[in-house]
Amino acid sequence: MKQGNLNAKDDAYVPLIYSQKLDELISDPNIKNIAVTAPYDSGKTTILKSYFKKRELRYKLGIRYTNHLIFKLNKIKQDLFFRPNLLSAIKDYEFINIPNFFNITTDITGKEDSTEYNDQSVEKAELEAQLEKSIIEQLLYKPNYKKYPDSNLNRLRTHSLLSILISFVYFVFLFGYIVRIYGDKSKFRWLNSLWIWNNHFFQSISFLILSIGSFILFSFLIRTLGKIKLHATTKMGPLELTGDSEEKDVEVLDLFNYYGDELQYYFKQNNTRIVIFEDLDRFKNPLIFQKLRELNNNLNKDGANITFIYSLKDKVFDVENSDTNPAALKAKFFDFIIPIFPIHSYRDSSKTFIYESEQYKLITSNNKKVNYFKERDNELEQKKNKNIKIKENYLRGIGLYISDTREIKNIISETYFYFSELPLKIFDPDQGGTPNAINKVLAMIVYKNEFPEDFDNLASGKKSGIECFINGIDDFRLELLNKKTEENNKKIDSLNFDIKQLESELITDVDILMQIRLKELINNTTNHVVKENNTYYDAEDGIDNIHEFWKEAFDNELKYEDYWGHSHDIKNLNEIEKSIFRSYLLKGTTGNESLLKWKESKKKLENKNEKIQEEIFSLEIKDLFVEYLNNNDEITNANFKFITDHPVLEYLVKQGLIEFDYTDYISPDPYSLTSAEEHFVRIVNNHQSINTPNYRLLRVNRVIKEINLLDDSVNTYQYAYSPDVLAFFAIENNKVEYLDVLVKSAYKKDQPQFILTTIEILVGKSVNLDALFTSISKSWKTYYKDVFSSTDGDLKKQLARQLLSCLANPDFSTEIFNPLKEQKIFENKQFENELLVLAEDKLIQIFKCQTKYDYPNLLFVANYSIEKLKQFIIYKWYQENNINFKIIFTSLANHNLSLFLNKVVATLSISKEYVKQNIFEYYSNEKNATYDDIVSLTELIQEQKKEDDLDPEKYLKVLNVYLYTKEDFNNQVKERLLLKDLH
Repeated sequence: MKQGNLNAKDDAYVPLIYSQKLDELISDPNIKNIAVTAPYDSGKTTILKSYFKKRELRYKLGIRYTNHLIFKLNKIKQDLFFRPNLLSAIKDYEFINIPNFFNITTDITGKEDSTEYNDQSVEKAELEAQLEKSIIEQLLYKPNYKKYPDSNLNRLRTHSLLSILISFVYFVFLFGYIVRIYGDKSKFRWLNSLWIWNNHFFQSISFLILSIGSFILFSFLIRTLGKIKLHATTKMGPLELTGDSEEKDVEVLDLFNYYGDELQYYFKQNNTRIVIFEDLDRFKNPLIFQKLRELNNNLNKDGANITFIYSLKDKVFDVENSDTNPAALKAKFFDFIIPIFPIHSYRDSSKTFIYESEQYKLITSNNKKVNYFKERDNELEQKKNKNIKIKENYLRGIGLYISDTREIKNIISETYFYFSELPLKIFDPDQGGTPNAINKVLAMIVYKNEFPEDFDNLASGKKSGIECFINGIDDFRLELLNKKTEENNKKIDSLNFDIKQLESELITDVDILMQIRLKELINNTTNHVVKENNTYYDAEDGIDNIHEFWKEAFDNELKYEDYWGHSHDIKNLNEIEKSIFRSYLLKGTTGNESLLKWKESKKKLENKNEKIQEEIFSLEIKDLFVEYLNNNDEITNANFKFITDHPVLEYLVKQGLIEFDYTDYISPDPYSLTSAEEHFVRIVNNHQSINTPNYRLLRVNRVIKEINLLDDSVNTYQYAYSPDVLAFFAIENNKVEYLDVLVKSAYKKDQPQFILTTIEILVGKSVNLDALFTSISKSWKTYYKDVFSSTDGDLKKQLARQLLSCLANPDFSTEIFNPLKEQKIFENKQFENELLVLAEDKLIQIFKCQTKYDYPNLLFVANYSIEKLKQFIIYKWYQENNINFKIIFTSLANHNLSLFLNKVVATLSISKEYVKQNIFEYYSNEKNATYDDIVSLTELIQEQKKEDDLDPEKYLKVLNVYLYTKEDFNNQVKERLLLKDLH
């Protein structure tokens, strides 16, 4: 086909399955009505024109030579005289095309007013008449009117110069013979004496001319007399042939019946045996197909063997308020239906643009020229050998919802067509495919036939019910995750609260805590005694009596009596202490053991949540759909209602036959996009801004591939504003510039949630985040600082959790630790809180994986948990300053220097040099040194004697500690201290 020709191509490659099936159907005398179905621009006309053009090469030899000669003669005439063709080629087919570019239709559905309904009915009937008129015109309005001499249609008759000359010669000879025979011989003697009358050759020629001319004249007179007897108001021509009767009140005529004899005569007189109707479905008037079928039956009654082929969309029989579904209607009307597999993706016409540009040499394409359909034909034998089969149980299941035999035959037939034109790699496990693909093809064909309107919308990129369902199912996935983990999250929050409170108030010796709480009760009474079960208790009671008191108190619902027998409630115990006391009295469990159990319970809940998340994100559409049905007694979501309102669709979804890859089975491109994905691609390609930080893409790899084909520049990718795109390149780690530009876009939009969502995606996939963190440090240097200085508590909490999860991963480098350290994120209160509630194993993992962070103040840890404080000290996550020394000393040794030096320092590997540098300042400020503390302090400075000379200044510092302490010493202690210990 020449460059720029806008007609459908007639030289395209016709897939083997189509050419073979059309050959079979055309030769079958029982097949008279064939449908070729597909949405617009799928290649129906191209396939048909190319097939019939190639079919001409299989005509008999004599016809092929004749057509070749006709072509040459016509070309000579056109070249020399610029005249129309002299002769028409011999063909057995004809295309009838009735365009409706402006969508002129008459819709009478849904009308309630009877007058309006009647008016619309008349308009519809007139439209049908116009369609019939157009079809008749294209069939009967032929330039070679002499081929139809018995036609009753009055048409313009043209006479060539040659025909006029022959007629003139005929009348000259006729006149000459009449004059010679009947004329006055005396007057025409000169005529009779001419020598030609005695010439035998002239006599033979003249007799032949007179005979032929008389025969033609006689035939003309006979046909003219026959027509005179008819009331023929029918006149041929684009304006004169009408369906209007002479009286306006008479109903509109059925033109196919009215011109039935003419149509019969037309097909008898010419070679046309196949008529292809195009674009009739554009009028949205299915009754015209019914009339054409009736016409076909009438034409074939005398054995004419005329076949009608209809090129149309599947939804043409989707008639509103019809008792029969569109698939059954379509199957009943046609003898066979051929579904055209689209020649290109329904939503991607890039290959067509490239091909047309190549025709003009406007681009240099490095793409290997491979015909998609030729590849499929080459795979047909391989597909047969692979033994790809539909599962019988699916056929039985679908059979519960579809019972029409013709419809079932058509569904299986169309499934085979699509199967033949899809790549083998989709079905072959050896090439990454799945045997279940053939079952998914079947599901899409069922959907295509049962819901043609929705399928047409899907194929045309419009809003469709099936796509809305697919896009909405992932939203339900997140809802389901929140619902499944909600109860566990509440328990985790409760445990975090209890753990934090217990660790902040925990006294490791429960006996001491019981004694303290009992003394508080005793001190609140006037006589400083309390009574339980007629037994009095005071501050001097031993531990056994204390245990007995608390046992009686719990048995008495935490009530006690004073000395005078007045009852009081025990109010100085919080819920955690109550739990500890009960466990200790009944089971001998200490506070530390309770704390450990709570932490273990919390860890189990967190692991359970992680498992739930993993399970939910692994769920397929069928599982999510079942979950939705189980959780909703009434279906209110329109996306899900589309499925539940149609039992066969519900069955297909529940069987897992309609999944996220559903578009793979209706388009030749395996990466064809959903409408939502295509919308994203268009936004990116048009450089339009996306303002939401959570534009999610289910199949981001397909979207990336499509964008790369359009424009893979950094300038374009700054508009690909989806966390899934950012996560994709963070995993690939080969397009750093794309990462940088997307992070920079988030920075300009001030949307830290965009980065957080990406981190959540990557953490969920357990992949390395170094590339992303490097990009953040480069393109949004203050990201962490900006987040943790904001007022969005939830954002800070979520980001802190994700960052801590990354820090606990040994596979991650320092790309995240160093920025957090530099921006002092570790000292942010929200970050500190999340660090404290972190499971102990993860906390230790962070200490082991990362270089230490020098916390200038460990009070937040000491207030939360003594055990966690010890971990911070062991792994040196603190600054050796006087603030931390005081916290460590008071928290772990309770101001007892001997205990601190003999147990804490050695156990936690605290530097004694650090102690020496800060202990004197501590006592200088606190002034609380006891005799034992001063002795221990003296021993500490005397440890230097073995190596260095003793520093007398340190003895003076010890003496100052003694002089300024607030503790009172008796004379004996002073004497021992000054004369012996400090001597």
